[in-house]
Parts: sequence; structure tokens; C-alpha cells
Amino acid sequence: MQNLYSSLFLVIVGMGTVFLFLALLIIATEAVRRMIDTPAPAAPVAPAKAASPAAPDEATLAVVIASAVTQFRQDRNGK
Repeated sequence: MQNLYSSLFLVIVGMGTVFLFLALLIIATEAVRRMIDTPAPAAPVAPAKAASPAAPDEATLAVVIASAVTQFRQDRNGK
């Protein structure tokens, strides 16, 4: 019976040690996260750009897309 009590005591001490270690690990990682996690400085505000030119019409857009597809196919096939 003494061996059973001794084993139970050893299990409790071992589990308590692991629990305390994990609790300390969580506290330490949280402290490190708070030390490192500083807010980023505000980004400088860029001046507003001038109005962009008018969007291209559909015909121009179709020509540009067709040209890009043709170029891609030539590059892919090694021509």
C-alpha cells in the first residue's frame, strides 16, 4: 500500500511541476509579445496625385489584352 501512495504522490508532484512550468511559459511568452509588439509609426501622408487620365475605351483595352496574351504564349512556348 505504501508503494501506491508513493506513486500517487510522485504523479501529483510531476503533474504539478509540468503545470507550473507551462503556466510560467505562457506568462513569459505573453510578456515578450507585449515587449515586442509596439505600434508601428504612422505612415507619412503622401500628397494627393493629380487626376488620372481617362480610362481607355474597350477597343484599346481588348487590343492590349490580346497583345499580352500573345506575348505570354510566345514566351511560354519558347518562340
